[in-house]
Amino acid sequence: NVERQVGDAVRALLAGNRNLANQVILGDREVNRQFRAIDRTAHAFIVRHAPSGGHLRYVSAVMRMNVAMERVGDYAGTIGREVVQLTAPPPPRVARDIELISHQCRITLHQALAAFQEADEDLARETHGLADQTDSTLQKVFGELLEAGEARELPLRDAFGIMRIINLIKRTAEQAENICEQTLFFVSGETQDPRVFRILFVDERNDGASVMAEAYARKAFPESGVYASAGWNPAEALDPGLSALLDRNGVDIRGKK
Repeated sequence: NVERQVGDAVRALLAGNRNLANQVILGDREVNRQFRAIDRTAHAFIVRHAPSGGHLRYVSAVMRMNVAMERVGDYAGTIGREVVQLTAPPPPRVARDIELISHQCRITLHQALAAFQEADEDLARETHGLADQTDSTLQKVFGELLEAGEARELPLRDAFGIMRIINLIKRTAEQAENICEQTLFFVSGETQDPRVFRILFVDERNDGASVMAEAYARKAFPESGVYASAGWNPAEALDPGLSALLDRNGVDIRGKK
């Protein structure tokens, strides 16, 4: 059902088919019903059988996979809502690359689901990382959108809407990778290393808000990221009251410039 939703959403985009886009939007309700049904079944299984070992890994993976699929359904519904607001289908040169990206992403999703259903560790490993193949095409289509906008081939609102759609298609492939990770978890017990993000907080002078954001992020999520702050017109010194304010809230910025 979710695979069909994604395919229909892309077809609606490329054909400018608002009726099909509306069907995708309404179809998201069925995806949500199925999500709730699977969630109830998984919780009932845990309560009734108190599973352990491989059985517990499996039901845990099912619950996480279910969340990933619900998000993919949301992405398809959002694409449908964007399509009905477009004034026309994307220009042909943009449409070709969108079709390529969506094809790659749907293959990734299909293989990920097959790997999970068949408990196929090799297929899960082969499929994981396929989302990266779309990156070069993604950059190409962003450039084409910019050129089309500058040439007034499409309205600015359409350009932003198509850009959002492309990002949602990409995120569909990333959710497929999450499903591959759940397959590896329940089949072999393998877990992924936690993701560490590099985050830069920026404002004009970097003497207040951006420094505060960096400090609070480091305190709240010390293991999740590498944090920094910067300004495009930096002040010579921090705001004099900032250190005192953060001290009162248990946040140390001594030594920060």
